[in-house]
Amino acid sequence: TLGLAAAIMFLAIVPVVARFVMVGLGPDEKAAMSILALWFAPWVAISAPFYAAGALVKAESRFRRFMLAEITVTLVSLAILWVWRPGVHAIPVAYGAGYAVAFLTLLPGLPITWPLLRNEQGLTKQVVSQIARFGAVAQVGTLGALADRFLASHLPAGAIAAGSYSALITGQTAALLGFRDAYMVPLSESERRAERLERMLSGLLVLSVPCAFFLSTHAQPVVSLLLERGKFDGAAVSLAAQMLAVQAIAIPVSVLILPLYRTLQILGRMRLAALLLFASAVVNLVLGSILMFGLGLGLRGYLIALTTGTHITFGVACLLVRLA
Repeated sequence: TLGLAAAIMFLAIVPVVARFVMVGLGPDEKAAMSILALWFAPWVAISAPFYAAGALVKAESRFRRFMLAEITVTLVSLAILWVWRPGVHAIPVAYGAGYAVAFLTLLPGLPITWPLLRNEQGLTKQVVSQIARFGAVAQVGTLGALADRFLASHLPAGAIAAGSYSALITGQTAALLGFRDAYMVPLSESERRAERLERMLSGLLVLSVPCAFFLSTHAQPVVSLLLERGKFDGAAVSLAAQMLAVQAIAIPVSVLILPLYRTLQILGRMRLAALLLFASAVVNLVLGSILMFGLGLGLRGYLIALTTGTHITFGVACLLVRLA
């Protein structure tokens, strides 16, 4: 039900949001975004039950089961795109199908009573209330994405695509280093939580700094190896590598921000979690506007704003966890 509601809300909001985040683009691109949203709806709908099932599996420390499901998403999606790629709309269709198949693999042995018993209504209300709180905070996080898209719409031709590919590489690296929130279970235990968090941050720093250094100093060959084929030519490689070299610098702090944010959630300090997301959006928007429009730095200003903003957000996260 939550997934269907999210899909309907998504379809209603996209045309409205497009006016703000695509200011620098023409009416044709805005219309194309609204049409493309229809293809994303099934993926949005299936994501909620998939991650709900994944949360139950991870809560039982069955991390291999969840990782296999995520691998299934990748394999099914790639298989669909290999045999069927009529246009960009094939990407959300492939991902939607991948998540649907992966969701089915999580169902066997899942600790759920079908149907929900009447005597569990009180528990259900607690769960719904908690989902509402987490969901409301998560929506604050979309402000950061909207601010980024607004700034990106003023970049030169090709920069949005190059930035998306660069963010794909850095994002997947950060996601791997984040271990898919596997640390949520040990951090949920109050005993020695601070010690666990400290060890976790130290370990993530040791892992992420070499990765960031490698991607930043070897951006050109990395992008060429991963992406240079088809219409992704040498010019596209050069632009994406330029963006990756700067964006990779922020990988260590972006990896550290996530467990700090999760700690705020675990402690039930949802207002502080929302404040962190809001601060991140405001910092990026203000820095980007100053550097891109005020100083006229264009693409360079956009990249500096993203990297600097992430480090400032990390400082805010440390302060908020300290307050919590």
